[in-house]
Amino acid sequence: MSTASQPSDERPIGDTPFAVELHLALVRAYEAAIHANVRHVARWGLTPQQYNAMRIVYFGEADGVRLTDLGERLLQRVPDVSRLVDRLETAGLARRSPDPDDRRAVRVELTGRGRRLLEEMDPRVMTAHERWYAALTPAEQRRLQSLLRKATAAIESATEDEATTA
Repeated sequence: MSTASQPSDERPIGDTPFAVELHLALVRAYEAAIHANVRHVARWGLTPQQYNAMRIVYFGEADGVRLTDLGERLLQRVPDVSRLVDRLETAGLARRSPDPDDRRAVRVELTGRGRRLLEEMDPRVMTAHERWYAALTPAEQRRLQSLLRKATAAIESATEDEATTA
């Protein structure tokens, strides 16, 4: 295994740099976190994306959040935000209304039932997240968050560079 820090396109097959091991560890941690989150919010009959959308709307403007803004703010992108909101509407958790400032836009707000459900589940979800990361000290958690943000920025920058030079 190579520990060289300089990337090389002329690497023999099987020569795995530490960056690959790091990437695999990150993917495994991501998958574990996503799987735990899916199982946890399923107790309330929701997907993580629905829960995330409800939090965005709950903490958004008093008259709701524009559908386009909701789509941009979701943690995990979904191919069709309208369908996500459709499912929340069908469950009686959200409703759409025309945007008074822009006739082409639609706003999403939670129903009373949606607000009550989020107020019930949100503290429990926060407690679960604290439990999942309790193996790390608060200082380690802050350091990990800082490193993940730094890695995210580096990955996004590198992939943007690769897209413009390809």
